[in-house]
This record gives sequence, C-alpha cells and structure tokens, in this order.
Amino acid sequence: MKNKYGHHILMCMYARTVGGAELEFIELANHLAKSHNIRLLCMGGDGALSGVALDSRIDLKIYSYLSRIEALAGVAKAWKENRSFIASVHVSTSFVGNLLGLLLAAGKKSVRLVSLQTVSAQMRRSFMNRRVLDKFDVLIAGANDIRDFLVNHGQSEDRIRVVHNWVDFSKRVAVASREEVCKHIGISPDRLIIGCVARLHPQKGHHYLIRAFPSVLNMVPDALLLIVGDGSERSKLEDEARSLGIEQNVCFAGTVLGQMYNDVLNAIDIYVQPSVFEGLPRTLLDAMYMRKPIVATSCNGNREAIEHEMNGLLVPSKDHEKLAEAVCRLIMEPALRLRYSDAARTSVVASFNMNSQLERIESLLSG
Repeated sequence: MKNKYGHHILMCMYARTVGGAELEFIELANHLAKSHNIRLLCMGGDGALSGVALDSRIDLKIYSYLSRIEALAGVAKAWKENRSFIASVHVSTSFVGNLLGLLLAAGKKSVRLVSLQTVSAQMRRSFMNRRVLDKFDVLIAGANDIRDFLVNHGQSEDRIRVVHNWVDFSKRVAVASREEVCKHIGISPDRLIIGCVARLHPQKGHHYLIRAFPSVLNMVPDALLLIVGDGSERSKLEDEARSLGIEQNVCFAGTVLGQMYNDVLNAIDIYVQPSVFEGLPRTLLDAMYMRKPIVATSCNGNREAIEHEMNGLLVPSKDHEKLAEAVCRLIMEPALRLRYSDAARTSVVASFNMNSQLERIESLLSG
C-alpha cells in the first residue's frame, strides 16, 4: 500500500541488546521514516534503543520476553496485534525478525519481503533460517563474504544484493580530551592504550587479545589493554587476565554510549579487532574514521575494510602470537602507524558512507 507519504513499511527486529546490526536497523528505520509510514516491531525488549534517538514518526511496538518459551508467546502476540497492519514491504533482520515478517505476510498479496543479513555465521542453526529466507524476495548482505556464505548455504544469488555496513560519520566527533577520558575511566593518560570495542562474546576473540598482551608488555611494561563493552564472557576474560598475571594492565570499561563512545575510541592509541568471525564490524569502521592504526584478524568482513599493509595489518584469527607481533610492530614504527591511520580514514570515507548505503537499501524496497 502506498499513499502520499510513501509506502507503509513493517520492520521487525530482535532488540533485546544493542549492537552494530541493531543500530544499523534503527538508522534505516529513521531514514525511511522521512518518506514512508513505518511500524517498528522490537522483539525481546528495547535494549537496542538505548541511547538512540528514534524518529517520532515511527509507530513503535515492543514485545519483551526472556526465555525461549516466552519468545513463542511474544511472537504469537506480535502476530495477533499486527496481522491487520497492511504494508507493501516487510523489512526484517535476525531469525526472530525474519520469521515474524514472514508470518505477518502470510495470506496477503504483493508484500515484498526484504531481510538484512549482517553476520554470515548467524545461520549456524541453519535449517530453519534457510527455510525462512527461501521465502524472501531480497536478501541484503552487509559484506561480500555474507553474500558468498548465503549462496553456499542454498540461497539463490539473484535474490542477494550487497550493501556494505556503514558509519554515520556526522556522529563520530570527539569532544573530551584524552586526559578527561582517562580520568573518567580511572586510568593514566600517560600509558600506551591498546583498545578494543566490542560486546564480550566468543565471536569477538577477546581471549586471543588477552593472551597476546604479555608479549606487548615485554616491550612496553606499562601498556594498558582497554576492553570496552560487556557481555557473557566478562568473568572468563577477567579470570584469564588474572591467570596470566596481567590484571593490572587490563581495564574492563564496560559499555559506553553516546558521546563517551567517541571520546573513548579517540583516546585509544592502537585499535585491535581480534574477531573469530564477522559481518562488517561498525566499531572497526568507526576506529578507521577516527584515524586509529588498526590490527585486525583476517576474517570475512574485516578483510573488506582493511587491506593488509595498506591501511592496517591483518593477522590470522585465533593466533595470539601473530596478533602480538602485529601490535608490537606498530608500537616500534610510529611512521607506519601514522601512514595506516591516514589511509584508514581515507578508505572508510570513500566506501562506507551511511547516506549512500541507506539510499541504496531504500531503492531495493520497491523492486
């Protein structure tokens, strides 16, 4: 259905926690709300909306639940309350969002189903994911690797479009000084700060970064590993730092949002993305825009942002020794850090601008 305001669009997402995929989906909703009527269904809660300004024109519906059993009831309630909403396009992300979007399209004519695919390994419980995605008209892959993964797992290539993940560069401006940031966190601004910003999950590879850090300390004894983010792995990571005797050199800063995110990121001297697998991590793109010298693992999405020896260093995933060597190399070569920092800023601005990516997605909604 289309009126003078544009399409009626139903958007479905899993929104219990905030992450790069969730932020992108909300940014897409805000963009579409300028020209279309949007109803946004947030399944599992509203944690993804923390610190995010949602366009007031969006019709927001939140369905909170904690367990898998409650999730079934939540999906059923969302289906019952929204089945009468007539939309020409359903846009969704995550298994729950995709399933709900598909269920709400059942029995309705000419509903275009579009799914945002942000991480290839999200289909590790693949049978149901595949069957749901088989019914979609368009799968928007956030990286070339995700496209390849989808094809290798039975999705037809003619339904897949690659639109890279993006950064809202207008919001990536640091305000506080390094001294102010360090005081807020409780660390000395005189220390070399090796940083990583990511949720504390096995996917992100923090264990390998912690195992690499004793080698860094052999070179710079007072260096600090700043781990920003929170999650289920925190206690295990803290235990590992203690077992290695480096707990005084590792700071777990927890989750930071809003302007503090920019300021903390800007205070980091060398940024490390030690992921085991990725889609295309927004924190990596943010660090590139903030002119940070980068060490990243050579896994899927990371390779689309970092070109080895051109705008950063790539190392094998799950290899803490190679990770340590790369960090130590950047410590020893200040001129190399500067060259990679400038190249990272140039390349990310050229390839991952938010407005152009959102406009491409909007163009795919009409077929």
